Amino acid sequence: MQFLQENFQSSLITYLYLLLRNFAIANYGWFSSGAFLYLYYINKSKPNLIFSITSGLISVLMFYENIMNMIFIFFLFVLFVLAMCYEKIGNYFDNKLLVFYGFISYPLYLIHESAMIGLINKISKYTNSIPDILLPIIPVLFLSIISYFIADLIEPFTRKMIDNTLRKSTKRVFASISTIKN
Repeated sequence: MQFLQENFQSSLITYLYLLLRNFAIANYGWFSSGAFLYLYYINKSKPNLIFSITSGLISVLMFYENIMNMIFIFFLFVLFVLAMCYEKIGNYFDNKLLVFYGFISYPLYLIHESAMIGLINKISKYTNSIPDILLPIIPVLFLSIISYFIADLIEPFTRKMIDNTLRKSTKRVFASISTIKN
């Protein structure tokens, strides 16, 4: 906050920052940026690219409190956009390991925090021979396997079950509406 007050002297900018922060734009901004960038990748629509870049830059600016983090995140964002916009750059990321982690990223994101911390604490409690920097390796590998099974087996099964339930419910709703009209 001090950075904004020293450099912008504008209550409007400070207010906008606080509003965006309270609505967790730093998190949802990345999601919307990625979604619009994907739409741009699919149909090459310039407005989608503009929305993606705008949303991403707003998310980058939410890290103003640590300028080094903000610069690092900015370069990651630029790299991400360039990889989606230019095939030659994107080809560098067509790596089996990166594709695998892309496939399991959402389930891994959902389960990583509590499970990772718990597993690291358990491992560190029972062994003193592993350096602290290496402690996350076993939990990451373990959770990656769990995430793969979630993404490959549980998620498709759940999606199919939800689709079937929605189809049946929709048919019942439309059937009851047509009997009401008659």
